[in-house]
Amino acid sequence: MSIGYVPSVSIALAMAIITMFCFGSWPATQRKCGDWRFEAWYLDFAWSIVAGTFLVGLLLGGVSPSGWSANNYLHMLSSAHTSAIVWALFAGIVWGAGNFLLAVAIRLTGLALAFPIGIGLALALGTSLAYVTNPSATAHPMFLFIGLVLVLLAIGANALAHTTKHAHIPTDNLKLGVAVAVICGVLIALFPSPFNFAFDNGLTGEAGALYMAIGALIINAFLVPYYMRHPIVPNQKPIGLFEYGRAKLTWHLWAALGGLIWATGMVFQLVVANQPKFSVAIAYTLGQGAVMVAAIWGIFVWKEFAGAPKRAHQYLALMFLLFIVGIIFIAKATG
Repeated sequence: MSIGYVPSVSIALAMAIITMFCFGSWPATQRKCGDWRFEAWYLDFAWSIVAGTFLVGLLLGGVSPSGWSANNYLHMLSSAHTSAIVWALFAGIVWGAGNFLLAVAIRLTGLALAFPIGIGLALALGTSLAYVTNPSATAHPMFLFIGLVLVLLAIGANALAHTTKHAHIPTDNLKLGVAVAVICGVLIALFPSPFNFAFDNGLTGEAGALYMAIGALIINAFLVPYYMRHPIVPNQKPIGLFEYGRAKLTWHLWAALGGLIWATGMVFQLVVANQPKFSVAIAYTLGQGAVMVAAIWGIFVWKEFAGAPKRAHQYLALMFLLFIVGIIFIAKATG
């Protein structure tokens, strides 16, 4: 099986940590886009992740023990088996739909409820499916699942911090928001395990990331314009392409940067997932440390917890501790 070239386990682990920071940082670019509606921002994000996965895949996939050549990456794309491409496209479609619905759920119920339901369910179910579909790839599954539990507890601590900060969880359309969060979690959970089958059919992580991004673009080409015309968030007015066109050039550039950041993380994650001593389950679970990174942005850059009760900061400290210990256990699962 042909895989991307990574010279050592330590470098692969460093790439997994970079993945975590990429996945926790791309949403921050929306903060630079004024009052631009999220759906319009997402249109730029959707196409830019395709361009980003191609560029990052080209840079990384061209590396080999003998040097760098663009032909290495182009061969990965052209030689991919049809069934492997279909698996990667499917992964992109379910991830693309799930990621967009997560944003909708957050707007319906608030971050404190939607995030732990959506991401917590996606993490628990996604890691389990990734492990069950290829158990032999994980050297020490006990460490993986101990780390998984700790990461889930960290997500819960993060939710408690937000709940304490706001003093209550928004109740408008609560049932609808919870339902959307559950659907989001199930969809996102379905994206890692298909790569077990794609890798078995010779797909590389670099090529897999591009085909996954194309799958996400396909579903978002239908889902985002529909939601723009038929929003389900209370008091949110329908919008059209005028909303997209009114953006400043810098807003489009920030959205594209968000796509490039996400693309870097996804290429790195899939390359690591396909390395010896790693697995799809390990790489996926490590990537969910993005919640901790997003919290860092909120605490230290956006000052979201300035003036929050002392208990909120205690929950945040607990979150960081649980995440760090959880990541150590997951790293030990590599053997």
